[in-house]
Amino acid sequence: MKEQELIKKVEDYLIDSNSIFVKNSVEYIGVRENYVISNERPKNYYFLSYHSVVDKNNIYSTNSYFVLIDKVSETICYIIGPQSLEKIEE
Repeated sequence: MKEQELIKKVEDYLIDSNSIFVKNSVEYIGVRENYVISNERPKNYYFLSYHSVVDKNNIYSTNSYFVLIDKVSETICYIIGPQSLEKIEE
């Protein structure tokens, strides 16, 4: 899957789920090889990040999030935030 397709997939998901994020802030970071989350078998993931402004009046209120997309099924599996781990069930 191409970098721009991955970014579009994440942006579409964030819009559909009414997540707060800064438009055009999703960045492709790379691929995680044989990464294990929870008790699952190791998987290969595409790894993206995005930034979210929490308070528009405070320039220091930006949170960073990371998105893991299964490399085989090309589905969003996890969104990892500063204080959260969200498993996406599709």
